[in-house]
Amino acid sequence: MDPSVHPRLRLFANPKTGAGLRKLPLDPIPPVALVEMAAVFGLGADCPAKGYDRWNWRDHPVEAETYAATLERHMMRWRAGEKIDEHTGVSHLASAMCCLAILRDAQEAGTLMDNRRGSPGVLAVMGRYDASSMPVVKPVEGAPGGFAS
Repeated sequence: MDPSVHPRLRLFANPKTGAGLRKLPLDPIPPVALVEMAAVFGLGADCPAKGYDRWNWRDHPVEAETYAATLERHMMRWRAGEKIDEHTGVSHLASAMCCLAILRDAQEAGTLMDNRRGSPGVLAVMGRYDASSMPVVKPVEGAPGGFAS
């Protein structure tokens, strides 16, 4: 092959490369997220005190609200400044991602019991308050943070 050809173009000489490029890429998923999720899932499955089996949400129906509430607790603690769950030693964000992963996997597996307690009309109310409908807040000179209080 001509050495002046760009290295990326040379890759296409291998038929496996072309086939691989047509598949769903998984490399955009941040590896740190995957590693920490594996740690959280391992803690749950390998802890005899909890009695969870691996993939338990596929073996038994799970309630959406159970995982939604757990997700919200992890996010609330993270937003309050607590990075690491004191009980597990793992990031609250990793635990939150695991809650979402379980919800999605159970939904796909048909084991998710959809007991969401949605608020009637909340989507319509949220739609009224999108960014394009909100008033513009203008900076005020001398105010803390540059904005009026």
